Amino acid sequence: MDENRLIYPNLNLFLYDVCSGLGEQRERLQDNRLRFWSRIKPELNSACQTLHDINHKRNKKKAELEEKQKSNTFNQAELLDLQEQIDRLNSTAIDLKEKIDIQLEEFAGWEDRGRDLQLLGDAIDFPSPLDGYYDPVQLGDTYGLLVNYSGKKVIPNKDSNSHEVPAAQSVQTLSELRDTIAQHIAFLNEM
Repeated sequence: MDENRLIYPNLNLFLYDVCSGLGEQRERLQDNRLRFWSRIKPELNSACQTLHDINHKRNKKKAELEEKQKSNTFNQAELLDLQEQIDRLNSTAIDLKEKIDIQLEEFAGWEDRGRDLQLLGDAIDFPSPLDGYYDPVQLGDTYGLLVNYSGKKVIPNKDSNSHEVPAAQSVQTLSELRDTIAQHIAFLNEM
């Protein structure tokens, strides 16, 4: 067998985030919680990106409104239309922010300050057919996340039709495993 081949390679990644630093304000604690849980819950990450986009669009509309108000040649109907657009964006942003805050409060309920605990009770499996899982924990004032992924590939066993054996894979497979994990955890996409 080739020396540069692996049978059933596994990649384990441990990520740590501060949960609550000494003297941190509530907003900072929420930011810490958001950063941690966004790695596991892609819908939360997506909602935050949408909120960011809405706020950016709203700020552009506000700047445009202020510019038109400063000029002497503005049309009242245009100003009213811009203000209505800003109001709709504000309403959408408020609704989305409330949904994010509700989700974060649910996560906060899973946390127990000062004790070490598994946050979800069971690990979260990667979607099929991927062979991996996330296991979030809280270690005192620190969030921890274990990510395990094997990238299992099997070939039929020639001796028996009922069993499969792991296929030998190249060492390069480890970087492929890392790339797959990166697709599932927002933090790694920032690296």
